[in-house]
Amino acid sequence: MSMRVRRRRPPCPTSAVVVSSLNCAATPAACLLSALLTNCESEESGMAEGKSTEFKPRVIVFCCNWCAYAGADLAGVSRMKISPHFRVVRTMCSGRVDPELILQAFVNGADGVMVAGCHPGDCHYLEGNYRAMRRVAFLKKLLGSMGMDPERLELQWISAGEGVRFQEVVNAFVERIQGLGPNPFGPGANATPREAGSSRAAGEMEQPGV
Repeated sequence: MSMRVRRRRPPCPTSAVVVSSLNCAATPAACLLSALLTNCESEESGMAEGKSTEFKPRVIVFCCNWCAYAGADLAGVSRMKISPHFRVVRTMCSGRVDPELILQAFVNGADGVMVAGCHPGDCHYLEGNYRAMRRVAFLKKLLGSMGMDPERLELQWISAGEGVRFQEVVNAFVERIQGLGPNPFGPGANATPREAGSSRAAGEMEQPGV
C-alpha cells in the first residue's frame, strides 16, 4: 500500500495568516495587498539608510479596469510627475472592491486608501460605481466610529482619458495622508488624540468631482 506524502509549504513571504502547514487562510486579494505593502516598506527602509527618517505614506489605490486604471496608465506613459508613495490594485469594477478588503489594507499598514472608478453613468457594469459610493460612505462612518480619520479613505471618478486628473487626485491624496501621519491602527501603532479627535464628522462625504 503506497502512502502519499505531502510537502510542507514554505512560510508565506508576506506574513499572511496560515491556518495550517498546507492551507493558506489569505485570499489572493488580501495576499496581494500584504505583498504590496511589504514591498513598499522594504523599499522605503532601503532608501532611508543614512538619510533623514521623514514619514513616507503608504497608499493603496483601487482602480477600475476600464476607466481609472486606463487613466493611471495614461499618466504613466505621459511621464507625468506623480508621488511614488502609492501602489495600484486593478479591479474589474470599483463596485467589486469589498469593504473587508479596504479594512484589510488598513490592518496591513496602509496609511490611506483610495477607490477610483468610472464617472457616474459611465460604469461598464451599469451600477458598480454607485455601489462603491454607498460602500465608501458606510466605511467612512465606520472608520470615524473606530477613532480613525475618515479622510484616510477617498473615492474619486477618473475616466480613461483623464491622466492629468489621476495625477492631481493621487498627489493631493498622498499629500493629505502625509499631513495626517502614520496609520494609528497599523501593525505596532497606537491611536493618537489628534486622530481620534478629527474635526470632520465621521459620516460626512463630499461628492467626488465629475
